[in-house]
Amino acid sequence: LNASGNAGSVRLLSAVGNATTLANLTLNARTIALDGSNVTTTGNQSYTGAITLGAGTTLTGSNVTTTSGSTIAGAGNSLGVLGNASIAGDVSNVTTVNVSGTTRLAANISSTANQTYAGAITLGSDATVLTNGSSSVITTTSTVNSDGTARALTLNASGATGKVVVASAMGNSAALNQLAIN
Repeated sequence: LNASGNAGSVRLLSAVGNATTLANLTLNARTIALDGSNVTTTGNQSYTGAITLGAGTTLTGSNVTTTSGSTIAGAGNSLGVLGNASIAGDVSNVTTVNVSGTTRLAANISSTANQTYAGAITLGSDATVLTNGSSSVITTTSTVNSDGTARALTLNASGATGKVVVASAMGNSAALNQLAIN
């Protein structure tokens, strides 16, 4: 499914791909509203535009991509990716973030609760990952590397009892320029 509204908007009012899974999904608009809880494809999903989550949202696909500058405003909702994620626009005001596959991160992510990254993370730019919930946890369970250009990464669990859990090597195959864990 391809939907384009370069000067306008695209709004998905309910779950997409639940009854009959789509092969791929490409949305390109000035604004994109994901008001349903799930978007499911067997292949890739690509989002170009300012995205707003109207509900807790799970994006299921081989590769889920937000293009450069395509921000995600969580509006206090959760964001999950079942598959690989390529995030190139800032993510803000989400409760939780969970990615089951690899993550290419070229943006900042802020949440009010836990963030979990199950697969390897590759930095495509300097990035800050922040959670400010009182006991929130940021968890990386695989390697974290730059994309070949040394990048800076800040992992900040700023809540009163927040913590960062790093379960694998960082910068082991492509060095990080700077690492800050708070």
